Parts: sequence; C-alpha cells; structure tokens
Amino acid sequence: MRLSLDFYQKDTITLTKDLLGKYLVRNIDGEEVIAKKEIILSLKDKM
Repeated sequence: MRLSLDFYQKDTITLTKDLLGKYLVRNIDGEEVIAKKEIILSLKDKM
C-alpha cells in the first residue's frame, strides 16, 4: 500500500508512532529495496 503525502504531514511524534510496523520500500532502477528506518527525536520536536 502506498502512503499518500498527507500521511507524512503530521507532527514528529504522531508520525513516528504511525510508522511503527511499516516497511519503507524504494524502487531503484526497477528493483524494490527496503529502506532502513531510524527515528531520532530532538528537543525541538513537539511532544
């Protein structure tokens, strides 16, 4: 399932929770590659 741009238009904390359990897949030269996801929050992120 492809996520729409609207999915990503959230505050950092909510987006982080919503990304749990999902795979981020890129299509590079016709080959699907699972991208590593790592979420690091800073003090500037809304809580």
